[in-house]
Amino acid sequence: MERRNSVERRHSLERRPKSLGPGIRPQVQVSEIWQHRLPSGGNVQVCLVADQQMLNQAAYRLNMLRPETVTAMDFQGINLANGGRLCLGQIVYHDGVNLNCFLFDMIQLGDSFQVLMPFLQNGQVSKLIFDVQHAKTLAQQFGITLAGIFLAPCAFEMLASRPASTMIDLLEWCGVAPPFARSEALMMERAPELWSHRPLAKDTLVVGVQSICYLHAAGHVLWMRLRSTCGPNAGHMVLNNSHTRVQTVAAVGWQLRQAGQDAPDPELNDWLARRFGKPDTSTTEPEVADNYELNTAVREGDSPRTASWRATVAKVQGSSSRAVSRSAGEPSRQRSSSPTLESWIARRNAVFKSGDQPKVHRATSLPPRPSEFIKDNESFKPTSPTMEPFRMASLNLDQLAGDGRTWAEMLDDERAGEDALFKDLQKEEQRRLAQAEGEANIAQ
Repeated sequence: MERRNSVERRHSLERRPKSLGPGIRPQVQVSEIWQHRLPSGGNVQVCLVADQQMLNQAAYRLNMLRPETVTAMDFQGINLANGGRLCLGQIVYHDGVNLNCFLFDMIQLGDSFQVLMPFLQNGQVSKLIFDVQHAKTLAQQFGITLAGIFLAPCAFEMLASRPASTMIDLLEWCGVAPPFARSEALMMERAPELWSHRPLAKDTLVVGVQSICYLHAAGHVLWMRLRSTCGPNAGHMVLNNSHTRVQTVAAVGWQLRQAGQDAPDPELNDWLARRFGKPDTSTTEPEVADNYELNTAVREGDSPRTASWRATVAKVQGSSSRAVSRSAGEPSRQRSSSPTLESWIARRNAVFKSGDQPKVHRATSLPPRPSEFIKDNESFKPTSPTMEPFRMASLNLDQLAGDGRTWAEMLDDERAGEDALFKDLQKEEQRRLAQAEGEANIAQ
């Protein structure tokens, strides 16, 4: 049997490769293909594209799609609203038999992502997206002008007469979002750096696959509701409106690209430098050199959520420690500033050798003198009847000695006394009953 290479490996998300151990964790993403089970019950064929060979195969399959095929597309990254670098691209479509999903590792692919330009600029294949700002980012970073776009917010505004603030609002309105979709989206919104971790964690991939599949399912719901509510031409009206918005936003991206303002996000570059390699502290700014300390906070085997939490805590603690150290003109120190035992002993010995020993302050006050009224215990008598119980009477120790009986003997004596008492009461009761019965006989 011919041995499969890394590109042809197929396994599910539940059987992802195990960690290679501390110190051997890979820092690259490997292309993979697997079957994923959606919460709705269906299956999706997922293809994670992270190398040139797999990218060429994905581009060929996307270019061969028929015009009637509806695709859904989304992009993930850090600070995308301000021109941040894209980290992951998501495209899903149904070929009539299976649901297929492509995840493009745009960090590793780099400019090779332009291979998808014929598909992205093909106006014959509909592409459902939610965020129109992706058109600006693609034009600015890759010189790609999207075509054939169907904006989901445009359809939602026509149907609901209000804007959709987030994609989760759209999915819930269409009835295709699972119960935990909002919490997952909120987690990824608070920790967008998870999209930059390489290799991508299992939970991050699950969120990426399921979110784009939900958007694809919402597209069918929007199209059917447009036709049934607003008429058969409503869908084409949304397409025209989407085309106008995309062209307007893409023009802004092209202006930035031509003006040379397509530089990557400095914050993302700094994070990647700290995550995958130590920067040159001799030529970089002090802030960049200090930010490398965040990389030491992430430990091997940490989940994406734990790694993000450690990086945030290190960033907060590092900023405060650097502010203190810079004010004193000393280098930053991550550990506690409390003295160690050795340094404390050294300081104490230095003080003793110098002869300048600190003066010991001892208490100089004396206990209070007894009052003249209570010098003689015999003459001090309480004048109030309420004070009589508090008189200090001398105790006779012989009275506390007891009679020498054990607890068992004392309990036996108490039980014997109780038995005798009950016998007396029983006899008295029998006598009373006999007397009452005699009086009753006499009366008859």
